[in-house]
Amino acid sequence: MTQQEFTERTGITPTNKEFVAITNMYMAAGEIDKDVFCADYKKHKDSKLLSYFYELYKVWDFNLKQIDTSLLKVAKYLLIKSREFNDKSMRAEAIDLLGEKMIVRLTMEMDLELWDDDKKFIIDNLKDKKHNNG
Repeated sequence: MTQQEFTERTGITPTNKEFVAITNMYMAAGEIDKDVFCADYKKHKDSKLLSYFYELYKVWDFNLKQIDTSLLKVAKYLLIKSREFNDKSMRAEAIDLLGEKMIVRLTMEMDLELWDDDKKFIIDNLKDKKHNNG
C-alpha cells in the first residue's frame, strides 16, 4: 500500500517515519485487506495495547531472524562436516533443522558433493513436476 492510498483511506497524513512503521504493521498483519487494515488503524491508531503488541511483534521478529541465521550456520557446518567425515547422520541432523529441500539446495550452493540421497531427492522432485505439468 502506498502512502497516498493510506491517506485516502484514513484521512491521516503520516510523516515518512510514521508511514514506515504503518507499513511494517500492515505487512505484519498478514493477508489483511487494505480497506480493513486502514479502517481498523484509523479506529485504533492511538491504542496503547495495539502499540504494545506491535512492539512485542518487532522483538519476536528480530529474535526469529536471529534463530534462522543460527540454524542456517549450524546446518551449513553439519553439511561440511558430513562430507569431511562421510557421516550421513550429520546430513540427517541438518535436514531436521531446515528440511531436505533446503539442505539439498545448500549442498548445491556450497558446491559440496551430491550424495545418492541428494540425487534421489532431486530426481523424485523432478519426476513430480513432470507428472504435474504433463
